[in-house]
Amino acid sequence: MAIIKNSSGGEGNNVQDYYCYEKPVVAPADGIVADVTDGISDNLIGDSNINKNWGNSIVLKHNDHLFSQVSHLKPGSIKVKKGDHLNKGEIIGWCGNSGRSPFPHLHFQIQETPHIGSKTMNYPLSNYLVEEDGRLTLKTHAIPAIDEKVTAIQNHAMLEQAFHFVPGRKFVFEVEKADDDWLAGRHEWEVKTDEYNNSYIECARSGATAWFYNNGNIHYFINYLGTRKSLLYYFYLAFYKVLTGYYKGLTIEDQLPPNKVYAHFPMFLHDFIAPFWFYLKADFQLSYKQFNDDISASSGIISSVINLSRSRKMHFEAELSEHFITSFSVKIENQQFKAICIES
Repeated sequence: MAIIKNSSGGEGNNVQDYYCYEKPVVAPADGIVADVTDGISDNLIGDSNINKNWGNSIVLKHNDHLFSQVSHLKPGSIKVKKGDHLNKGEIIGWCGNSGRSPFPHLHFQIQETPHIGSKTMNYPLSNYLVEEDGRLTLKTHAIPAIDEKVTAIQNHAMLEQAFHFVPGRKFVFEVEKADDDWLAGRHEWEVKTDEYNNSYIECARSGATAWFYNNGNIHYFINYLGTRKSLLYYFYLAFYKVLTGYYKGLTIEDQLPPNKVYAHFPMFLHDFIAPFWFYLKADFQLSYKQFNDDISASSGIISSVINLSRSRKMHFEAELSEHFITSFSVKIENQQFKAICIES
């Protein structure tokens, strides 16, 4: 159902009365323009062009046998031509009311072939929010259900910059009042990439590495290699998965690999009985505190917890300011310390 502009004073009798009309349409992912149709007039409200069913449309090729199509665009608004290479988020046209479209709306589908009007492919979407009973849930890879209200993720400037780990970026953390010698003092890290463009943070003091990926909306660690007697290990645990958009009341949930938090002997028992029962778990939860709804807010707190077996917990809390993580604290059973960022 189309939504009419309340502020315009219109009653839905003109295309300009609808929120979506003439709004920009962007490329859903990187790709090559495979097909374009333009020059089909917008309809009057309530009318439909059944002879030109899809109206003004664009088909993008993302991979072999993977294409997307957007349709019912405004005539003359299409900014691309066949063969153009596009990046995700580039504006490709404007929402219109062409084709079989009684009121302005956008048709989007995934398909296996490059032709306009190809059969729709049942394909999951990545990184969106679902609202249900006033509560938002993050979906990282799912197929929206009928009547679900979905929302694209909008980054928060501070979160986006704080977790923008580009090659060459360096961090220096200082840990005071630590009981263990390996933890006290300065910890120097640098962001690097390997020959395959895989990104990681390397600790100069311990030699440990934390491998990560950022898809533009979510930062998440994909592996940790090295000793657990490293501040970088706790950084890996604390920020295992972070949404770089802020939404009040939203909790990010995931599961860490058990072998990253449990000792070797419990893991040996776990692997032995795993076909029958998974008794070792590491449930990750992250929430946002002291943020406000202003997307330009310059400070906030991230809190995360890892729930282990036998009701054990690992607690982490990080303070963010401007564009970096100013400190993060750790509380695990009898161990408690705080790391202060003195260079970023």
